[in-house]
Amino acid sequence: MAVRALSLAVLWLATAASAEWCPELKPVDEGDCPKEELGELVWHFNCDDRSLQVGDWCKAKNNECGVRKDLNNCYYKKPDADIYIVTALPEDMDDDPEPLPPQPGCPKLKPVKRSECPDESKNELVYFFSCDDVNLKKGDWCKANRDECGVSKSLNNCFYQKAGADIYIVEEAAGGDNDDKPPPEDGCPELRPLDEDECPDYDKGELVWYFECDNKALKLNDMCKSNGGECGTSKSLKNCYYKNKWSDLYIVTKPAEGGDDDAPATDDDTPEEGCPKLRPLDPDAGECPDYDAGEYVYYFSCDKPELRVDDFCKSDKGECGTNKKLQQCFYKNKMRSLYKVVEAAYDDDGGTDDGAGDDGGDDGAPAGDDNSPSDDGGGDDGTADDGGGGDDDDA
Repeated sequence: MAVRALSLAVLWLATAASAEWCPELKPVDEGDCPKEELGELVWHFNCDDRSLQVGDWCKAKNNECGVRKDLNNCYYKKPDADIYIVTALPEDMDDDPEPLPPQPGCPKLKPVKRSECPDESKNELVYFFSCDDVNLKKGDWCKANRDECGVSKSLNNCFYQKAGADIYIVEEAAGGDNDDKPPPEDGCPELRPLDEDECPDYDKGELVWYFECDNKALKLNDMCKSNGGECGTSKSLKNCYYKNKWSDLYIVTKPAEGGDDDAPATDDDTPEEGCPKLRPLDPDAGECPDYDAGEYVYYFSCDKPELRVDDFCKSDKGECGTNKKLQQCFYKNKMRSLYKVVEAAYDDDGGTDDGAGDDGGDDGAPAGDDNSPSDDGGGDDGTADDGGGGDDDDA
């Protein structure tokens, strides 16, 4: 076995010397073969993979770089696997790559040097999984998605989450601004992706209330989840594990034009005069009422004076800072924009609610609450889901 391995190594050295973009390889000795049961895994299934690093194993595929498909030196997943180990990289393999040719609307990008690939074990994370993301700024990494901005899906320069990742670094933001993101679209707040240590912990009650990032109610430091790539957000960011899946979460660094830059977070907002303090219902927390289970919304406008703490209401025309386009809850027969009262506008005597508490009235039950809501096709009287009151335009 030793003589055979030596002869194969000599043969490989003779052929590999002329191969382009090949690392220096050595057949693995039989006693040093990777053992899956010990977590020793082969990530590279061809030996000319440009993301190979010194010490990596690779499995011969098509005689690339002088490897042999009849080496049969290791048992890996099956008998007679042809396994090699990288002993050195070509000197020119880690040369500083040239930047990509500039393209309109794109950041200035350069392939990452293999020796400078992000290392997840050091918390060096790639937040952008498309290199045309408008949030990219100088120093950010991005991973090629298709062929956006001239990137290549066959770069294969880094091991990031898996072998053969195509990673680029931003040398200059789109528009030539190195430090700041492009100005937001009209009606959009300024946003940035949440860092890993900023991600909300759902199990600790840290909730995201906004499920689209163009919600007009967003204030400074509010968090939002990308819905459809609105306001320059990305649906492939996947930067935070929230509740039960990876989500695309952002934080507001400046409210949309016309907003208050110094406004506090939503829970501390001062409502408009005559309005209750509201927050959107969280569908991920199971807060949306189930009409078929007898959980009803009695108020179809959120400026009703009889609204009390814990009542639900539906946005009618954007009153009291609500958003008709939120549509986060499926209620009765379609998606609707539903809110919960956290502080009533008026006390039970008809005066403004000064926070001193109620005077014995039922703070959670609107008028007519003892009766099942009807669906008689009449007008919206504020106490039943009857399909009136302009409700048909809520789709």
